[in-house]
Amino acid sequence: MKTKSSNQGFVLTGVMILLLIAAIVGGAFLFSARNSFATIDRWRMRDECLLGAQSCLERAKYRLDEAIQPRKTMGIAALDVLSATNVNGNYLWTNTSGIQNQIFTAAVTIVGTYIPDAVNNTSTLILTNTAVCTNGGVVRKVQEITRYVYESAVFSDDSVFDNAYYVDQMATFNGVNGDFNGEVRAFGDIDFQNCNSLKLNGDVYAGGTVLNYSSGNYDWYALAYLNNLSARPLLYTDRNVSNTNTYWPQGYSGTVNRYSGAEPPSMPYIGPLSDYEMCAISTTGTITKGGTTVTGVWGDVASENAGYGGTNDAGCLVLTNGTRIDGVFVARGDVYIKGTVSGQGTIYSGRNIYVIGNLSYSNPPSWVKPDSNPFNTAAINAGKDFIGLCAKGNVILGNDFKSFLGTLAKSPVTQSQAADASDLSLGYVTSTSNGVPYFDGDYTGTDGQYHNAVRTDGTQRAFYDPMLGDAAFNALGVSASISRIDGVVYANHMLAGTTANGMRLNGSMVCRDEILKRTGNLYLNWDIRLGSRSREFLGFGTGLPSTLPRTPSILRTLKWTELTP
Repeated sequence: MKTKSSNQGFVLTGVMILLLIAAIVGGAFLFSARNSFATIDRWRMRDECLLGAQSCLERAKYRLDEAIQPRKTMGIAALDVLSATNVNGNYLWTNTSGIQNQIFTAAVTIVGTYIPDAVNNTSTLILTNTAVCTNGGVVRKVQEITRYVYESAVFSDDSVFDNAYYVDQMATFNGVNGDFNGEVRAFGDIDFQNCNSLKLNGDVYAGGTVLNYSSGNYDWYALAYLNNLSARPLLYTDRNVSNTNTYWPQGYSGTVNRYSGAEPPSMPYIGPLSDYEMCAISTTGTITKGGTTVTGVWGDVASENAGYGGTNDAGCLVLTNGTRIDGVFVARGDVYIKGTVSGQGTIYSGRNIYVIGNLSYSNPPSWVKPDSNPFNTAAINAGKDFIGLCAKGNVILGNDFKSFLGTLAKSPVTQSQAADASDLSLGYVTSTSNGVPYFDGDYTGTDGQYHNAVRTDGTQRAFYDPMLGDAAFNALGVSASISRIDGVVYANHMLAGTTANGMRLNGSMVCRDEILKRTGNLYLNWDIRLGSRSREFLGFGTGLPSTLPRTPSILRTLKWTELTP
């Protein structure tokens, strides 16, 4: 009996020990699970805290961008915004993913360094952005170093000058045929109605919709394109798409893509003319005409006019043939130009530019196709002529513009657009909204609010009229229509006039409003030396085509790091 009782006690003790072990193990698992959940919760809170800090940085950068964009027409001072803009502050970031809402508080501090360069008409804003986010005992701190740059639009990743044609509204090519060698782009719709034999050798980008497109494009091997020395090179310069060593960025791919709803590029703007004058003087830009060389600015002395005396033609510059342009040159009045041009540079007009006859390079670039040595070709073309014509007002082609602009150069054909405060004296500031000047798009009214708006013949002038009277203007030998322009044509506001049948542009055409009376075929050949991503631009030198109009670049993040709170 003793033995049996002892065995029963042993079994009971064993069961109790097993139950105790099970309880200990279960408790350990429970403790471990609770710790794991707590650890996961802490890491979740840390992640959410980090996201909160980054979200508030993004919000602060957005507020800063909102402050910069309305100032993009203000020239070199466009980025000098921190003193007038409070982007620092405390932000609430609410998490609603858990059972209970959690509110994270993030404090953002932005320290900026504004670096103007009046010599080259550029400026830089370097920002150090720091955000500290807290929630209970969790603290995360992140920092970004970012940069804005005000510089030539060709330095941006998506430049208006990457296109053979760009207009900052709807584009209509009704009845136009011919060849477009290069990209075509518009802020709004692009209408190709009745363009049955238009050949596109490049892509089409419409901020709205590509309409009525029924044309073809040249085949990759088409002899017509391969023999066109003024057209850009092939995407694969030896035509072998399998040979990546011959890939040439922004070359012609042999196909045409059409994009509707494309994000438009940032349109540059000629702000205060004094910025460009400073650049022209400091970099010793020159124009040589008739054996005489003028440096920097035309119109800063009383004798620099079109030769009619008084103030009605002050600052007007007439260039009729054999003109050489080097660097940045500014004419405060109108510019009247035709004939052969040479050199590498850009003319800025304080008002309008009138192309009064054909304009051709003395030493144009060329591209053989296929090309066994494209780098050698690029090196040769880097020294060829390159001219920009940039008007603070309008660019007018030929002398037939009065026959149709009086009825077309106003709403609904032309559009309201942002202007610059410095355009007030030209008459382009007709209203202001949230501190941003606007022009109503009516070019038929009398221009000039606070300066002489009378022509040399005593008549009032519209925005598109020359400062010269009709007799003096026609005495320059103005062609009724224009059949050739070599160079970049940029109008701060309107591009208008008449193109002849078979008109050829070798360069790029950029404007906000466009009213061209096109006669017959049109041929556009984009100059790949303008390409923001092309190797030919990179090898083109530091001075060109950086002489073209400026715009604030997009915000770029240079460095991101997490700091110890």
